Amino acid sequence: MKTLSLSVLAIALMASCSNQPAPAPASEPTAPEPEPEPEVVLEPTNAIDMGMPVLWADRNIGATSPSDYGGLYAWGELAPKRKYKEKNYALCNGEFFTDLTKYNTKEEYGTVDNLVVLEPVDDVATQTLGEGWRIPTQQECIDLSTSCTKEWVTIDGISGFRLTAKNGNSIFLPAAGYRSDGYWAGNGLEGVNKLGSYWTSDLCKWEAVDAMTWDMREVEGINYYTMRRFIGYSVRAVKDK
Repeated sequence: MKTLSLSVLAIALMASCSNQPAPAPASEPTAPEPEPEPEVVLEPTNAIDMGMPVLWADRNIGATSPSDYGGLYAWGELAPKRKYKEKNYALCNGEFFTDLTKYNTKEEYGTVDNLVVLEPVDDVATQTLGEGWRIPTQQECIDLSTSCTKEWVTIDGISGFRLTAKNGNSIFLPAAGYRSDGYWAGNGLEGVNKLGSYWTSDLCKWEAVDAMTWDMREVEGINYYTMRRFIGYSVRAVKDK
C-alpha cells in the first residue's frame, strides 16, 4: 500500500512539473544608443566698421570663428560641395560653356539675360546671414584694400592677410585656397595657407563664364582677376550701413 502511494505521488509530481511554463529565453544584450554628434555652433557674425560706406563681416561665410577658413562656394551657389566641376554647376544645364541659365551676356554661352551682378536669391552671403548682407562688389574690395594697411600673419595656424583700417579696426582674410576638380592639372584643393581666393558679386562683363575675384598671396599682395564661375572660392560678406 505504501509502495502504491509513493508511485502515485511521483506521477503527480511529474505531471505538476510538466504543466510549469517553460523558462523565458535569455534576452540578447542590446547595443547602446549611439551618442549624437556634437552640434557645431556658429558664433554670430559681427559687422566691422572699416571706415568704408559698408560694414565688413569679421569672418568668412561658413566659418566658426574669425580665423577659420570657412566654406568654399561656386559663384552664385549657396552651399559648399564635394566636387567643383563644369557639369555640376547650378547655373547651367550640364554644359557650362554652352548652356548657362543665368548671368550671361553672350549667346554662345547659353541663355542671355544681361545680368552682371548677383541677385539676393543667388547670393550666399544674403541667404546665409540675412537681409542686408551680400557679397561685395569688386570696387568695394579695391576700396578696402587700398585704404588699409596689409600684413601677412598666421593666427591659430591659419595664414592670411590682416587688413587694418585708419580707424584702428581690422579684419583677417584667411588663405583658404580654392577647389577645382578636373579643370586644372592640380585637381582638388590647392593653395591652403598660401592663397586667399575670394569672390566678388560682379560677373566678368567680357567673358560671361567668369566672375570677378580678389586674390591674395604673401609676396604678391592683393590683386584682382577673373575666374571660372564653377570653381570653389571663399566668400567674405559686407553689410550696408
